[in-house]
Amino acid sequence: MGGELDERTVDLLLSNCAVLDVRNGRIHYASWFRSEVIRRRMAGEGLVSIFRSQGLGPELIGYKRIERCWARWNPAHADPSVSPRHASRRTDRQLAMIADLRRRVDALEAQAALGREAR
Repeated sequence: MGGELDERTVDLLLSNCAVLDVRNGRIHYASWFRSEVIRRRMAGEGLVSIFRSQGLGPELIGYKRIERCWARWNPAHADPSVSPRHASRRTDRQLAMIADLRRRVDALEAQAALGREAR
């Protein structure tokens, strides 16, 4: 996928509640969807999975559009002193670490709950 969106694709996009408008080949997303993407991505979920869950998978809009959305929406890019090229690499590493820490915390909380039940 890439380039211009055909009429059928535009119609499909406009029927999706996450899409506000499609103009000049550019998809304009609802603010709630942008927030949802940021929240889920920061929790370690993959971009394709997030977009696909809303019916906006790469089969419809292409991988490049998904990547460009994240490049625009990524909170790490809000700091002008941070190079976007390095920020995304660092952010991906941080996201993986956060996801790993969450798994560890969940496991410890489950062990603690079992210990409380055993008393």
